[in-house]
Amino acid sequence: MKFMKVDWCQKNKAALGGGCDPRRGPRREDHMITDTFDRRTIAKMEVALERACLLLPTGSEKHNARRIIASKIIECANRGDATLSRLTEAGYAAAMQLTASGQSVREKEPANY
Repeated sequence: MKFMKVDWCQKNKAALGGGCDPRRGPRREDHMITDTFDRRTIAKMEVALERACLLLPTGSEKHNARRIIASKIIECANRGDATLSRLTEAGYAAAMQLTASGQSVREKEPANY
C-alpha cells in the first residue's frame, strides 16, 4: 500500500500542489490526501482528473488548470460524492469553467486543501 501512495503522489504532485521527496517522504498535503481517501477513491480521483484534463487546450498554463481541477475533484470527494461519475462531473465542470471563462488560468488560485 505504501508504494501506491508514493506512486500516486509522485504522479500527481504537480496537479495537487505537493510532492514526494524520496529522501524525506510525502509532503503533508499528499500524506493527508492518501490518509483521507481509500485507494479505490484515489484511483477514481486520478481517472477523473485525467479525463477532465483532456478537455484543456495545450499550453503553458495547463499545470495551474490541473491544480484547479484537482482541487474541485477533492472537494467533491470530501462532500462524500466519491463515485467515478460524480468525480468526473466535478472535473469536467471545472475544466469547462476554465475553458469558457476566457480568463488566464494563472489568475485563478486553487482552493486550499
